[in-house]
Amino acid sequence: FESKIKIGPDVFISLRKDKISDIYKVVASIGEGGYGKVFKIKHRKSGLARAMKLIKKKKVIHDKKHQMFYEFSLLKSIDHPHILRLYELFEDRKNYYLVTEFCAGLDVLSQIQKTDHFKESDAISNFRQILSAILYCHDNNIVHRDIKADNIIFTKNDIHSPVKLIDFGISVKFRKNIPLKDKTGTV
Repeated sequence: FESKIKIGPDVFISLRKDKISDIYKVVASIGEGGYGKVFKIKHRKSGLARAMKLIKKKKVIHDKKHQMFYEFSLLKSIDHPHILRLYELFEDRKNYYLVTEFCAGLDVLSQIQKTDHFKESDAISNFRQILSAILYCHDNNIVHRDIKADNIIFTKNDIHSPVKLIDFGISVKFRKNIPLKDKTGTV
């Protein structure tokens, strides 16, 4: 009798009902979007920095709630060095909280614009990392559908740091030989 156990990130990540403020401390606000705000947070026990996306329940249209949980589910199932890692999900009466790894850098376009000289070798390195993430997604039947400079961020505030693919909000799983026909993503 041979038993194979498959262990991935989805085994360890679940929707938690405890108070997020008991586990994490808010350090700073780092951004805002249509559904809520993004904060830098600190894990109270370990001191590790994380990012937290606070999503207000009242802003999540009933139809979009399914897509939001689909994104959570998708991020739980993947693990790649150039894709933003999901750590935990929390929920309370008013909000959902998505806890991910913290990346201190800017998005690719902003980082390049603030750099005096962007070397071709750096562009090749960044491009290779993103192509690696895309290949990983495609090998796992996932289409990102919104790859753009805003959704590629540097892990540190340095043009030489690794990059991560973020925002899987409109991603979908695909089946081979069945074309996707929706018009979606950033124009």
